[in-house]
Amino acid sequence: MQIAAGNRTPHTLAFYVQDLAAALHAYYNQHKFLIDDAELQNARLVLIDATRTVLRGALGLLGVEPKDAM
Repeated sequence: MQIAAGNRTPHTLAFYVQDLAAALHAYYNQHKFLIDDAELQNARLVLIDATRTVLRGALGLLGVEPKDAM
């Protein structure tokens, strides 16, 4: 994010957000999250929550308010 600001290329942050969202979407489509293996389920849910935090922060830097639901 500092590189985008330092180089005055905010579009790199927008591309990062888009790529991260696409990667999460692909991962979500390939793996079940509510499963019997509690440890694996928790790890996957933590991954989603961490990604949500990163996306929310990056969108905030871009001046975009993310929606909680569609």
